Amino acid sequence: MSEPDCLQATQAGQQNKQEASRCDSPKAGDIIIIDFNPQSGHEIQKRRPALVVSNDSFNRITGMAVVCPITSTRRDIPYHVSLDSSTVTQGEILCEQAKSLDYESRGWYTAEVVPDKIFNQVIDILEMIIGK
Repeated sequence: MSEPDCLQATQAGQQNKQEASRCDSPKAGDIIIIDFNPQSGHEIQKRRPALVVSNDSFNRITGMAVVCPITSTRRDIPYHVSLDSSTVTQGEILCEQAKSLDYESRGWYTAEVVPDKIFNQVIDILEMIIGK
């Protein structure tokens, strides 16, 4: 579904179930395009891709999604996961900037789904950051 169709479906309250089927809520492993503004300090900003890391039930029930922003700036930081030729979206996933966003209020759409290998790398880093 294209950005305008998805935005229209989400803004219209997703009354058309066929249109809303991919737009009803982001899914774990989706790369979505979402607005990160407003931001503060060193937080990532502007409309950009992000990897959804929270599970589908959480996203659907809360209207929120935990995402890791994606930047096109390449840095040698161990908490970043590089996207490779298996995805159209290019850049690095910023695991250290995971945040929960109200996707319903930010105008979002799904761009693509990452391969399990990349998703699992991100989850492993998040477990290192969050765990004991």
